[in-house]
Amino acid sequence: MNISIGSILLLANQSSSAISDSVSFKVTKELGRGSQGTVYEALKSTGETIALKVYPPSYIYRDRNLEERIRELVYIGSPHSSFLWPIEFLELTDGESTVKGYTMPIRGERFVSSATLMSGRLAVDFRSLIHACRNLSEAFSHLHLRGLCYKDLSFGNFFFDPANGDCIICDIDNICYSGEGGGVLGTPGFMAPEIVTGQQKPNTASDLHSLAVLIFYMLYIHHPLEGKTETTIRIMDDIARRRVYGNDALYIFDPRDKRNRPDPKIHANALTMNEILPNKLKKVFEKAFVRGLREPIYRVVESEWQLVLNDVLETLGHCSLCGQEVFLDGFFPGSPFTCWACNTSQYPIIIVVGDEMTLVRPEGKAKDLNGNLLGTIIRHPQDMRLLGLKNETRQAWAVIRANGTRSYVEPGRSVVLGPRVVIQAGNTKMKVLQGLES
Repeated sequence: MNISIGSILLLANQSSSAISDSVSFKVTKELGRGSQGTVYEALKSTGETIALKVYPPSYIYRDRNLEERIRELVYIGSPHSSFLWPIEFLELTDGESTVKGYTMPIRGERFVSSATLMSGRLAVDFRSLIHACRNLSEAFSHLHLRGLCYKDLSFGNFFFDPANGDCIICDIDNICYSGEGGGVLGTPGFMAPEIVTGQQKPNTASDLHSLAVLIFYMLYIHHPLEGKTETTIRIMDDIARRRVYGNDALYIFDPRDKRNRPDPKIHANALTMNEILPNKLKKVFEKAFVRGLREPIYRVVESEWQLVLNDVLETLGHCSLCGQEVFLDGFFPGSPFTCWACNTSQYPIIIVVGDEMTLVRPEGKAKDLNGNLLGTIIRHPQDMRLLGLKNETRQAWAVIRANGTRSYVEPGRSVVLGPRVVIQAGNTKMKVLQGLES
């Protein structure tokens, strides 16, 4: 079937369908195409705009279990809102020939491919990247709890919102119950060593390896197994891939075996990020790619990724001199840190309420001693070096600045945070300090 913009597709067997005979799909745009099929934007006669994935007959012939898998996924429903899950499997006709495919929600324009990040064409702050990795881990946790495996996680099917880290996972065609055959084995570079060498079929354990690779890629902009060994290979064919990602796979930061360290002339991203990222996160990567590389039972599970990424978010600080995000490994208010960007030593800025201390960082929350929200820490819209506290209460705050000037901050408004600022919010006094100054 030749599908073009404006094509009208009808249900091929409407008499036996549970859908009304009047249902049709008008193709309005091509969204993308690949080896498995083509995705179109289509206007359903019921008024909805949906995505429609259509398979070429040759692909359905090769993957005999495809229709059964997709119908099963439609039946069980999406395990998490981040998946672009199939709504219905359909056989459609233009009046002359038929095609098979499925409908799914449209991917919002705010979501960009993770491949764009790898290309260097997208600047994203650490906070959004970590949120994206955490959200990805959460989605896979729900998938695996149902006994399902994804098989083919890679750049091509992971999209995220650079503003906040919301994520979308598409291309669910290969999802099946863990260990079942059918579909693809995975994408080179993301497949676990036991899949590369043909020792196992894709399963939830191999998914965990792919997940770790993508999280590493998102934060290092580099592959965890591509070091000096890869630079000696002239042609990356199947034999070479089996060596780098399979039989001879070696983590570039393996603490005991340094043969595959990054080449400073070629792998600058990996070396730079390894200096910036906190030790607690690097320890989890070490677990994933040292013992977990060869022993799937020791791979990092989704809950562990979520815990460490949440912890990293809680201690992701702010340089008040240049505005860069700074990872405070082992944060303590009385301990200075050195900004990786401007190389300046300084103490973290904190908000003190009674005996409770809150690190001043974007998205941080200031609360009273009963746990009630007082304010949210936000970035200054013009000056990246400054952070403010937005009044989330229903009454105005009284503010005394370091120079003694006084003002009021109405609900919904914000005050710039700096050392020795005092904020009276009802019965609660908030003091802003740098380090443990009095």
